Amino acid sequence: YKKYWESRDEECLLVGEDPISMDMRVPREVIKAIIGRQGSTIKQLRRDTGARIEVDDVEDVEDAMRPERIVTITGTPVQVCRAGVAIHQLLATKVQVTEELFVPQAAVGRIIGRGGENIRTISRNSGAKILCERERAEPNLDARRLIKITGTQEEVATAKVRVSQRAEGNAFRKTETGRGHSAPRASAWAASKLGGERAGCRVSERAGWRVSERASWVASEQMSEWDGERVSWVASE
Repeated sequence: YKKYWESRDEECLLVGEDPISMDMRVPREVIKAIIGRQGSTIKQLRRDTGARIEVDDVEDVEDAMRPERIVTITGTPVQVCRAGVAIHQLLATKVQVTEELFVPQAAVGRIIGRGGENIRTISRNSGAKILCERERAEPNLDARRLIKITGTQEEVATAKVRVSQRAEGNAFRKTETGRGHSAPRASAWAASKLGGERAGCRVSERAGWRVSERASWVASEQMSEWDGERVSWVASE
């Protein structure tokens, strides 16, 4: 620094301004959302963040079928950080994910509603697509039913809250009337969902990149961090 001011011949880079490069391993299904139509999205990301953002080339069919693609971000630490956050936010709001819930059989009727009215309302208000597996031939109140919720992370999180509220309402109703032995189980399930489970998509295999997102699973926002794992996205068509 002193030499720079004395000679004025050398460029002085402040601490933290040296160019860096970061690779993001991203599921190939979401690359279209990052690039955008005719490259419009990635160009906008470059303009907004000042970073250089490149997606690895696909040279043959084998490359095209790889489960992951590499997105390289180059720039100052601030630019790289901004670009990484912008990409994560883009994926959270544009890319569809699917999450599976197992709910107590005793709560399914209240979740679905008469003629499917409740589940259609939840789907319409949240924007998510909700599918409930068919009831087995021999119903069992102690059994659980699978519900699949598909949409953006925000839509899925909203739908999960609504489904949990319906399950919780079913548990309270049974407790108040003194009917049914499965109400405590349904209530415990709903309480655990509303109290601690993180929102967003399911986490699967290792992949070496980090996601930190704002979760809206409970009324008071909380941070959820998935460290070093691959987010199993389902690409939006």
